[in-house]
Amino acid sequence: MFNLTLLRSNWVNYLPITYTFQSRIITPFERVSWVVIFPLFLFLVAALFCQNSVQFERSDSLLKLVFDFSLHFVAVVSVYEVGYLYNDFVTTKKERNPTLRQGHYHAEYASHFFLHVSWRITLGVAFSAHYWWHYQSWHLALTLAAILGVFYIHNTVRNRMNILTYLALVSLRYVGILVGVMLASEPLVHEAFFSVKFEHIMPRILELGILVFLAFPLCRTMEHACKKKYGLQSWRRAIGNFDRFRVKYYAVLLTLVLTYTYWQYIDSQKLSWSQSTPIFLFIPMYFLVFRVAAYWAKDRVKRNKHQAY
Repeated sequence: MFNLTLLRSNWVNYLPITYTFQSRIITPFERVSWVVIFPLFLFLVAALFCQNSVQFERSDSLLKLVFDFSLHFVAVVSVYEVGYLYNDFVTTKKERNPTLRQGHYHAEYASHFFLHVSWRITLGVAFSAHYWWHYQSWHLALTLAAILGVFYIHNTVRNRMNILTYLALVSLRYVGILVGVMLASEPLVHEAFFSVKFEHIMPRILELGILVFLAFPLCRTMEHACKKKYGLQSWRRAIGNFDRFRVKYYAVLLTLVLTYTYWQYIDSQKLSWSQSTPIFLFIPMYFLVFRVAAYWAKDRVKRNKHQAY
């Protein structure tokens, strides 16, 4: 039986994101960066995708978008933290040279491991049930189940296969949230594309998902593969300094998107391409501007150097 007094005194540890900030995103700069490249980025992309809807100008429609995004975000982060907790308190006990994350929070999570995991899974199940009950949508439930499944493999298999499981996890986190919000906001998306049948808009959502995949999951996995444990020395040398690599990566991505946009623009038969062009240009430009700013600030702010690299 758990101690209710202890639960009340440490209630903040049960909030989603708390464990992520305590164990992985530690410095103020890292937390600002995390907000910019994860929740803020995804919400702006979702909002821009719906901006052409007349309904979007109404406050209740905007609130629905905020509501849907918040539920998807909290559910995904909660289940993601289950993977973190399992890794930190179960998997590390089986490893020869584990990455130990010790802090003032460690004893509380270790003592109430089951309660923390159960609470986060309960949030995911509750929010998934909401979308099944109201919209008969299994998307969020499938996304969360996939995250738990891939995280189990990621925490069980310890070799270079982890590069692929890491790519799958980050992709589920980004693309899963975005596509889920798009599906939940179908009326806005439908009207934004001039009442074209929703199934005909799916190619746009697919293209958007691919671009989001290129914008962060792929780039981050390329950096993840530089960890010493993988022994990919040639790859590490090719990537070099992360800040410099990121600027180059997004400059190339922006060039590719501009080229692709040009060829799509001259094809007048493409579905409302002029309406979706701004968001496709926004994504690489958003990251490029941020990465250039981060490169400029790299020697001016405190950042945590991960021992795995």
